[in-house]
Amino acid sequence: MCLIDVRPKNQPKSQMNNGSINVRFVRGRIHCWFLSLVLVLMSIGCTELLGQESVRLAIISKEDVTRPAADVLAAELSRGTLVILEREQIQKVLVEQSRSLGGQQDYVKAGEILGADGIIILQMLQRGTNSVLNARLIAIKPGVVLDVLQTELPTKGVKEWSSLIATRFSPFWPKLKVLPKDALPISVLHLRSSLKMRDSERVEREMTSLLVARLVYERSFFALEREKLSALAWEKDLSAGQSNFWTGAYVLDGEIAENSTNSISLRLRLESPGGAISNVTIDGTKTGIAAVVDQAAKELVRLLGKPENIQSWQPVEEGKRFFAEAMSASRAGLVDEALAAAESAHALGYKEKALLYHLARLNAESALTTYFQPNEGFKVKKVRESDVNIDHAVRSLDLLHEYLELKHNSDQDWRNGIRWEGLAGSLVLTSSRIVRWAWEEGFYASHRDEVELLRERLREAVASILPRGTNLTDFDAAMAAYAPYWYDNPVEVFQCYRKALRSDYGGYIYSIAWLRHHLTEARDKPATFGSHDSALRTPWLIDWRKDGIDLDETWKNFVNGMIASTNLNEHLDGRLLDLFTAHDPATNSGAFKRAEESLWSHRQLIITNRFTFGIAEQIIYSLPLINDFSVPFFEYFLHESTLFNDGYFNTMFAWRFDGGQNPKSTENAKRIFAAMQIYKRHLWPDAP
Repeated sequence: MCLIDVRPKNQPKSQMNNGSINVRFVRGRIHCWFLSLVLVLMSIGCTELLGQESVRLAIISKEDVTRPAADVLAAELSRGTLVILEREQIQKVLVEQSRSLGGQQDYVKAGEILGADGIIILQMLQRGTNSVLNARLIAIKPGVVLDVLQTELPTKGVKEWSSLIATRFSPFWPKLKVLPKDALPISVLHLRSSLKMRDSERVEREMTSLLVARLVYERSFFALEREKLSALAWEKDLSAGQSNFWTGAYVLDGEIAENSTNSISLRLRLESPGGAISNVTIDGTKTGIAAVVDQAAKELVRLLGKPENIQSWQPVEEGKRFFAEAMSASRAGLVDEALAAAESAHALGYKEKALLYHLARLNAESALTTYFQPNEGFKVKKVRESDVNIDHAVRSLDLLHEYLELKHNSDQDWRNGIRWEGLAGSLVLTSSRIVRWAWEEGFYASHRDEVELLRERLREAVASILPRGTNLTDFDAAMAAYAPYWYDNPVEVFQCYRKALRSDYGGYIYSIAWLRHHLTEARDKPATFGSHDSALRTPWLIDWRKDGIDLDETWKNFVNGMIASTNLNEHLDGRLLDLFTAHDPATNSGAFKRAEESLWSHRQLIITNRFTFGIAEQIIYSLPLINDFSVPFFEYFLHESTLFNDGYFNTMFAWRFDGGQNPKSTENAKRIFAAMQIYKRHLWPDAP
């Protein structure tokens, strides 16, 4: 308990005057005085008296559907040093203001009445076919929007969403206390490349957005991209205040010069409101954009502020934030925003495998935006030039290469982790379609360098993927159909096929089977190639350099060369392709007979090697269902093969020979039916 007696020393209580004040502690003197002081400070909320400035923030929901998100955000922000105003208090001011303004709202005025330093406004907007949640952060003192973030409306991961908003807006909290007279508004124009670099547009976007993001950390700097300033014109509730604030802004523009393959210079030009010009030049590398941007910001602070006020910056942590924003934008269907945020994260040095995966995917989606119905197949005529972006296609394959070069990647990541194997096939297929479109629509002649670069990246990607293999059919279909578009002449195409057919595909024997299936289907039905991509390939081979090559003769020579090979697997592949080379019945009959002879003469080797048997299986699939060859071969396999209990082959013959056959039709059918009963008892001994 603490009692405070305020009167002159030795003066009775009855003789109080206005003289000196004596504070006498009855109990717990020093401790009690300190406790009282703390209680007083807490009761009046005087954080400023303790040397800290509290930021008062209001959160406004413009629709009822956003209120649950606003409540969670308020709880998230309350855990820090911010003072979050009560919803009832905010609503009371807004209702009164709406009455006096005839239903209109002036959020800056409302913030002033509330004594708020900033306001976050949550509002649902329509972006195309998507509904997005728009979060605006407004600084009340200058009356301007500091930042805008659009995400999906959080219905499940509300806590993750609130954390994302808090992290995004946190660098702006100190700015909410800056008075207009102390603010330095900077209108940032889009930085341009002085030379036309291949990836100049991407570098320009990254450099501009990252420079603005870096300047956010300087307390008195209010930097905004001019393009975004124009986009804020629709916000009529703030337009007058914003216009007045930005009228007297500094203007920052500049150019990016390419000095060599990886060396660049950033040359900035800063114009003051009075017209004075200052120039800043920073040298760096394309792979070190974050360092260039950080140094540029420091130089601007030296020009406009005090060097001792320069803030530290953690680019990788900033990159992590950008990646979180990219994922949120992607879930909301905002592909452009997601791609821009992911590219910024990558430029800042955040190189996690998950980022590379999603960045490659987003680039591929932006490379070819034509939509095809499931099983519709790829139709060249349906693609418009505006749907194609070769730079994005090249970028997607560059990111695939970057992932494959990571020292800490593994087969686990490739096959079972974040499914790089499936993405790799999709990237190759998308880029291949673009090359085909460019070739068949005459785009290649006017954009030769771009298309040639994409073809080079495709060849590099294929060389990297083959040793790893894929467990999906996109890559196999793309290789079978599009290899003629990757290489300059058919000989190189056949070398690619031979290498693929002899690869173990990382152990994926089923995928190598799909490659053979696509090759045979492409040759047999070139106009309707691919069960997953109808009308994928026409013609079969391409004379890319227009050397007058006889394509049919070249194909026959390739097949005959494989048949003559001393390698049994290659020999059998040749026999398989030979079945689909001839189109007239008489020739086909001879091809069937030759294939049967090869299978029977090499049967002992075939039934002991799973890869060799994989080829034999596909030949058998192409032969007449039940004849004088298939029946004894099946019986031989049943009694002699070491592959009988192989996990891959144990139902192969069941699919082939037990498909509703009538056991009484022929003697061969009876033999097959009897053998199948033995076969099934081996496979399923517990079956009734």
